[in-house]
Amino acid sequence: MSLYTAGDRVRIEIPDPSDPDFTRLHGASGTLYHISDTSDTEIDDSLHRVMLDTGAVVDVFEEDLRPWSAVDETTWYVDRYLLQN
Repeated sequence: MSLYTAGDRVRIEIPDPSDPDFTRLHGASGTLYHISDTSDTEIDDSLHRVMLDTGAVVDVFEEDLRPWSAVDETTWYVDRYLLQN
């Protein structure tokens, strides 16, 4: 059972900088609109489909999500600045 429901605003948090999706997705915010039921598959975690604020649609695992807050926008810009410099 997911902690989230469709329509929730979320932020993607990928803890490992060596993860291939880190640069592309870490710190991105969007709206959760679908949770795939993977109980019949070998995947332990269900995939969550998120429409990012940029309009892109991505599938991420629940462990890479956290609830969004207004503070996240400031944090995202600081994270991007620090990673680029």
